[in-house]
Amino acid sequence: MKEIEVENPIDAINDNVEMKISQEGLRVVINDVIHFIPDEIIPTSKFPYDKPLIGNYVLYELNNEAFSGTINLTVKVGIELSMNVRMGLIKVYYTFNNNEYKITNFEFQLNYHY
Repeated sequence: MKEIEVENPIDAINDNVEMKISQEGLRVVINDVIHFIPDEIIPTSKFPYDKPLIGNYVLYELNNEAFSGTINLTVKVGIELSMNVRMGLIKVYYTFNNNEYKITNFEFQLNYHY
């Protein structure tokens, strides 16, 4: 069986996604699109960090595109204020090319659990 290289999604998020927690709320910038969740929705002012935590929840999903013959990869990475307060996910999309998975896109998904 051959090993296939995949860029680390945590490193890719740190390099390509801007995240900031302030008294006003959470700001996430992906591909020049700004997502802002105010403190009234997610109580960010209660937490002492200036960036959310990532990497406690990482889920890899292979998606078989039957008609195209390719297997795409999606990695879901949790965004958290603490171990028990998840704000959402960043989805990292990969396509398979030249025997390795390359990142094609990032997506923010609000999924607040307190």
